[in-house]
Amino acid sequence: MSQIVTLQLPDDVMEQVVKAATSSGHSVQDTLQTWISPKAKTIDTMTMLQEANELPIYTPLGGEQTAQELLEYGQRLKRERDSHQDHS
Repeated sequence: MSQIVTLQLPDDVMEQVVKAATSSGHSVQDTLQTWISPKAKTIDTMTMLQEANELPIYTPLGGEQTAQELLEYGQRLKRERDSHQDHS
């Protein structure tokens, strides 16, 4: 199942995407999908989320505040688990 997402990318990244799309004859959307799909299948998302400096939350139906609270709760649980493992 496919879903539509909105990305906010830095200008320099968009320039690279547009150059690649133009040179390959593909759309920007297809180019991004080609770049993201293989990486998304292999990346450790928990590590990525923990290492992200800033990862804004957007939900298509609203509820960003609830999503942020759930994220913070999950981060607290992980810190607690890590703390318990360190003391074991």
